[in-house]
Amino acid sequence: MKLLPFALLMASLMLAGGCASSRKEAERQRAVTAVPLLLETDRTFNRHAQERGLGDAFATFAAPNGMLLPPGGPPVIGIEAIRREMSGPGASLVWQPLHAEASRDGSLGWTWGTYEFRGPGPAGQPQIRTGKYLTVWRRMVDGSWKFAADLSNQAP
Repeated sequence: MKLLPFALLMASLMLAGGCASSRKEAERQRAVTAVPLLLETDRTFNRHAQERGLGDAFATFAAPNGMLLPPGGPPVIGIEAIRREMSGPGASLVWQPLHAEASRDGSLGWTWGTYEFRGPGPAGQPQIRTGKYLTVWRRMVDGSWKFAADLSNQAP
């Protein structure tokens, strides 16, 4: 009779171990599927910027408490502040995501790539700047990706 409780305990432990390993596999699968989604989201973000302008694109793809960390400037936090910051006249920004990674549970990720900015310089003369960027993404409740932070550096 003492074998029955032991057998039940062993069966319970095996089930719990199986559930934990299924959970880990599900998390790993979410991370694996998040990477192509992140790259596609970043490409869509770029197309949106080309079609509808920088201000609209950055406001559309920002998380509610999203943040820009521009080179040499203070942080810009929140959708409306980001829209104002990115709505300058005569500027264009084109970027190309080159790599993405995601957290194990697929709730956070990041992309990085290169960019080219064209717009008026400090004295109004045309300028071209190039560099690299890093965008940190957060998966929203509806499954979409919005950026939590976006930062860049300028090539020398």
